[in-house]
Amino acid sequence: MKALNKIYAIALLALGLTSCLQDKEIEDQKYGMIDLNAKRIIELPANSSHTSTFALAYEDKETVLDFVTVRLAAEQVAAEDITVKLSLASSQAIIDAYNEAEEAELVEYPSSLYELQGSGLSVTIPKGSRTGVLKLAMNPVDLDPSTTYALGFTIESVDKSGYTISGNFDNLLVTIGAKNAYDAVYRINPETSSIVDANGLYTDDYPRDISLSTRTANSVVYYDESYAYNNLIVNSIATGGAANSGIRPIYTFDPATGNLVSVTDFNDGTRVFTNVEGKFNEADRSIYIKWTAGRWTVTENYVFLRER
Repeated sequence: MKALNKIYAIALLALGLTSCLQDKEIEDQKYGMIDLNAKRIIELPANSSHTSTFALAYEDKETVLDFVTVRLAAEQVAAEDITVKLSLASSQAIIDAYNEAEEAELVEYPSSLYELQGSGLSVTIPKGSRTGVLKLAMNPVDLDPSTTYALGFTIESVDKSGYTISGNFDNLLVTIGAKNAYDAVYRINPETSSIVDANGLYTDDYPRDISLSTRTANSVVYYDESYAYNNLIVNSIATGGAANSGIRPIYTFDPATGNLVSVTDFNDGTRVFTNVEGKFNEADRSIYIKWTAGRWTVTENYVFLRER
C-alpha cells in the first residue's frame, strides 16, 4: 500500500509539472516562477490611454524637451547599449483613432515647427541604464495657441537580439500645446457676479463654468463650458430659458501688473467696450472683470477650477 501511495504522489507531481509547463500564462511571464530577464521588454511607458502631454508657457524661448522615453522592462539594467528605432509612419492614424474615440481635435505636429535632436528617431538605452530619451527642440511661440498638436510614435525595431518589443506599450501619442498664465477652466462666482441688461429683458444665468483659452501670450478667448455655443450666456426673464448674447469676449492682460487692459469681441471686431476693469490674481489664479458693451454691463469673478 505504501508503494502504491508513493507512486500516486509521484504521478500527481508529474502531472502538476506537466500542467505548469503547458500553462501559457507562465510562458507569458504573468505568474509562476517569473524570470524578468527571460523576456527583456522594450516599451514606451505611458498612462492607461497611451498618451503623454506637454503644456508649455506661451513664450519666445528655444526649448529642448525630453519628448519620448524608451524603457527596458527587465530585472537588470542594460548590459549593453541598446538602440531602439522609433517610427512616425502611423502618426496620423494614431491621432485619427484618438480623435474619434475621445471626440478630440488634435492636429499632427508639423515637422517645420520642431527638430529632433541627436540621432533623430533612433534612441539609445545606454549600458547600465533602463531608459533612453528622444529629445525634441522647439519654440512655444511658434505654436498656434488655439491648437493642440500631437505625434504618434511606434517602436519599429531593436538593434540587439534577445529583446522583445512590448505588445501593450509599443505606441505612444504625445500631445503638445502652448498656454499662457490665464488659460484654465473657471467657475463664475454667483455671489459676486452679475449681468445687467439695460432693457431689463435678461438677467444672469449662474452658476456655470467657463474656459479661457490662450489666444496670444497675454490674451484669452471665452468659451462657455455649459452650453453648445461659446458666447456669453444670459437668462431670459420672460421664458426662463438661456439666451445667447452674441458676445464672445477676448480678454487681454498686462503681464507686469495683471490688470485687464482691453476687451474685444471674437465675433464682432467692431464692437466697442467701455468701463473696462479687471485683475488677474496670480496667487490663486482668480480673475475679476468688468465691462460694458451696448446694453450689457458684465461684472464677473472667475474662480480657478482646473487646467484646461
